[in-house]
Amino acid sequence: MNRVFVFAILAVTVLALTTAAVVRVVSGGNPRLLGTSEAFDLALERGCTNDLAPVPLWSELGPLDVTTVIELTGVTALAASATMTYLGMGDGRIMRWSFSTQSPELLLDLSSDTAFESDQALLNLAVSPDGASLLVLRTKANGDVVLTSHEIAPDGTLAEDQVELYRLEQPDPRHNGGGLAFGPNGDLFVGIGDGGGQGDPAGAASDPTNPLGSILRAVIDLDSKSLVPSPRNPQDDDNRHELVWATGVRNPYRIWFDDADQLWVSDVGERCREEVTAVGSSTEAVDLGWNAYEGSTEFDANRAVGRASLAPTVEYTHENGACAIIGGTTYSGDITELRGTQIIADLCTATLMAILDGELFRLPVTLTRPVDVSIGSDGQLWVADIEVGVIRISLAQGS
Repeated sequence: MNRVFVFAILAVTVLALTTAAVVRVVSGGNPRLLGTSEAFDLALERGCTNDLAPVPLWSELGPLDVTTVIELTGVTALAASATMTYLGMGDGRIMRWSFSTQSPELLLDLSSDTAFESDQALLNLAVSPDGASLLVLRTKANGDVVLTSHEIAPDGTLAEDQVELYRLEQPDPRHNGGGLAFGPNGDLFVGIGDGGGQGDPAGAASDPTNPLGSILRAVIDLDSKSLVPSPRNPQDDDNRHELVWATGVRNPYRIWFDDADQLWVSDVGERCREEVTAVGSSTEAVDLGWNAYEGSTEFDANRAVGRASLAPTVEYTHENGACAIIGGTTYSGDITELRGTQIIADLCTATLMAILDGELFRLPVTLTRPVDVSIGSDGQLWVADIEVGVIRISLAQGS
């Protein structure tokens, strides 16, 4: 996602799975056996189809209060517990902040072994469901993407010793992913980018034997100190990597669960569209369509053959300067109209948006360079802005 740091169809059958998910099916062939082709070359040369209406402003929404809670440049990830907010800095440092101290405190410095260029960085943080450990997803200095676990002491500090749960060699500094979320049954979901290269030329995202371009679903095994396949993953499939649950993602920078235990995936687009897909709690294998599709539009027709994939729940184009989807999270703060909506942002337009009943709306908020959207330790909406710090969005006093 270079911008963050910083589809002849033969026969198509569209089936409604839920109100939020539509599957696209193209018969015949095996997309994993198709290399780059004339269709792929045309995809890279083709212009964008801007057939979507502009994202409307949610004009009925009352005035919002935008407050800089933490002035700190370089923040790329947020993770909150009941009393503490952990801040991931792009260069590999991890800090903590609380309302009682009101000042960021350095907990752990991984900067000497963290790459910080292109899409490489400290990508995301997550507090384990039991609150006993902090998970860190980052790019190591050698370019590998690594997931480590750090014990949280009773006083909120982090143990210097780390447990490496997973490591994946990345062939390119672009598209390192970043999605990290615990599901309702304790499974851990990890978003892995397609490995870079314009248009995913190797077709990694369409290959279920390859962790690149996928969402892993795993359980943390305390005995082996590693990720093991979730029992809810597809079973006894020799044509699928044991940790891979969802395929067909380009750069799943953020993933999260809503109040109905439905998984949302925000996937950064190639050059035309940004998309968010509500995947649901299905235990079956899931394909989100890249690089056969970018959003709802065909990208590489050859990659669509023999493949069923979910269409996005919402999408927006790169018109008006948009470039990369950021976030999101399910809103649960004090703004009544927003409760239960999914909140996302765009890096380049610095626009904050809400998904309501399958439609996308702009919120009357101006940011600078948003890179993460989360719920803070106070239950309000917090946005990490890499140029400003951490911003809280709440209901304006007197509203």
